[in-house]
Amino acid sequence: MRAHTALAAAVLATVTAVFGTAPPAAAIIGGREATEKYSFMATLHDPEHGHFCGASLIAPQWVVTAGHCTPGVTAGRTMVRIGSTSRLEGGSLTGVASVILHPGYTKTRDPETGDVRITHDMALIKLNRPVTQRPIRLPTRTAEPGGKARVLGWGYTCPPPFTENCPIGSLPTMLRELDHIVIPDSHCARIQGREEVCAEVPHPKAGVCTHDSGGPLARRAGRHWTLAGVTSRTESMLPGCGTGNGRAIWTDVAAYHTWISHYASALEYGSRPSLAAARQ
Repeated sequence: MRAHTALAAAVLATVTAVFGTAPPAAAIIGGREATEKYSFMATLHDPEHGHFCGASLIAPQWVVTAGHCTPGVTAGRTMVRIGSTSRLEGGSLTGVASVILHPGYTKTRDPETGDVRITHDMALIKLNRPVTQRPIRLPTRTAEPGGKARVLGWGYTCPPPFTENCPIGSLPTMLRELDHIVIPDSHCARIQGREEVCAEVPHPKAGVCTHDSGGPLARRAGRHWTLAGVTSRTESMLPGCGTGNGRAIWTDVAAYHTWISHYASALEYGSRPSLAAARQ
């Protein structure tokens, strides 16, 4: 995984102060309030500071999120709300039993440019009890370019610099969504093709922003949703959110088929799993 998008200095300072680490990459700007209930959607939140990352339910006692979200996750403290369009109420509220960070995850900062490079941006969180919500299905192959996909999150809805009408720390209570189109890896700078998926929205002022990290890039398959990716970062190196080309990068869930299946049981797939198709 390549250079992490630089966010506004105010966001960096605030989130780093809260969690003592690099901020969650990528909130939804230019989207709309959720048009349906997503039983698999989860918010990770700290009792003192509130929502900081998204996640997706993949089994009754497991959610998947971005690796760079895990420094803010603590067993016995972090809470997970699942299956509600509100990040404050509804759905199932449970705690964290354990966190499994992908063994290949790394985060380094270029001393000259300040760019952050992250690899294998994925983690599993075991809940302290099973929940009854329906998990999202896992893919058996990588999303093809040209396919439609939907991003979900509770991140910032306006880009920095923050103003009186959109103050820093002001997150939407209700879940937001934004439709994307999957594009070829060659059209997306700083992408690691075998492990990531790139998608874009037509409007360059729309896209993901701070606190959308860890949430899903979901694709509809009939009556069900399939988890194509885990939100990692925006593709543009311009500072702030909504200032680039409308493209972003997600960790490719299909590429981690074997690793996920090793830990989480009772998983649902769009069709019979194929290790060859999963590319790992």
